Amino acid sequence: MRTYAIRISGEVADSPELSDALRSHDLRNIEFSDGVAPHSRVTARYARKLERLYKEKILRIMSLHLPFHPFSLWQFASEDETARQETVRLTLEYMEHFARLDIRNVTIHCGGEPNQPEERRVRMEQMVRTCNDLLPVLKRWNASLNLELLPRTCIGNHEEELLEMIRQLPSEYFNLCIDVNHLMERWREIPAVIRKCASRIRSFHISDYDGVDECHWPVGHGIISWPEVAAEIKALEQDVLIIIEVRPLKPLDDKRWVSPALRFTSAEQDCLRLEFAEEWEAMHSRFRW
Repeated sequence: MRTYAIRISGEVADSPELSDALRSHDLRNIEFSDGVAPHSRVTARYARKLERLYKEKILRIMSLHLPFHPFSLWQFASEDETARQETVRLTLEYMEHFARLDIRNVTIHCGGEPNQPEERRVRMEQMVRTCNDLLPVLKRWNASLNLELLPRTCIGNHEEELLEMIRQLPSEYFNLCIDVNHLMERWREIPAVIRKCASRIRSFHISDYDGVDECHWPVGHGIISWPEVAAEIKALEQDVLIIIEVRPLKPLDDKRWVSPALRFTSAEQDCLRLEFAEEWEAMHSRFRW
């Protein structure tokens, strides 16, 4: 089964408009992602607001994206064991804010960048240690920690690295999140990557881009072949969570607030564009300008 969700930040979660937006849309599943430090009162406030909407049965938190920025704080794969252990402590503290929200997917970045080639092996080993340190809370939540396919020099910037790490970890609790923007210049290989990772994929971050660097454009605004990608997603045998991770389209210097309602409307369009990608392409080919 494919389940769709929208990624929202703390800023959106904190908005008094979110409740009305949820009630006026069919899409009510979210991945929550915010980078504030776990000891911040802001995190606790976000969690309380999300919990209230969850109890009202108008919101489902399908995934929690663990903080990853600043990289100097969140060092999941650090060679410095003291720094890594401190990151684990902060992560457990952060997750505890959301313990009552019945979250079954958790997305994690394997660390920041830059990373030198000679560092990668040790950092991958450290990342596996971090995963094992988080296992008790995953068991308590009955959740899957999904390692995200990342760009540039990040640890986990290639499917082979991700597979090597998670093969050492139980599939009941550790899997993959494929972010299609993060394949960079390898955009033609997205379907092949999905096939290669198929059995361990639990979630996707979906948006379009220019094939050079991540853009987080709406589906169909870039160069990804969505019929091919959609076909591979539909071929997966397990349940998967498809998270729309799109930035609102507006000029870079435009500081106007994009309302939660508009974000959900846009995300619903992206869901339809992906789910019916083949039909969309067929209609486009028949259209005459």
